[in-house]
Amino acid sequence: MSEPTPDELRQQLLDAPLDGDDDAIGLTRRQATKIAAILDAYTRGNQQLYYDAVLDARNLLLAHAYAGQGATGIPTPADASTQLDHWPWPT
Repeated sequence: MSEPTPDELRQQLLDAPLDGDDDAIGLTRRQATKIAAILDAYTRGNQQLYYDAVLDARNLLLAHAYAGQGATGIPTPADASTQLDHWPWPT
């Protein structure tokens, strides 16, 4: 068996579980569904139209993942939810 490459070692390190990785986060079903709809629209070829919406969806996920942990540069869940609500539902 060969030695793992530096990229494989890095991936193993990133895949290692951390405390809290299995904790539930507070997304609503509507938020999760809207994020999925935005990602679907983006991957169906609407990159220009939904690029900023994808960033707002990411920010909502991060906001919930890091809520209450004192992370800087990440919006609050309420602020991130307001930003996501700004986007119309993709058709």
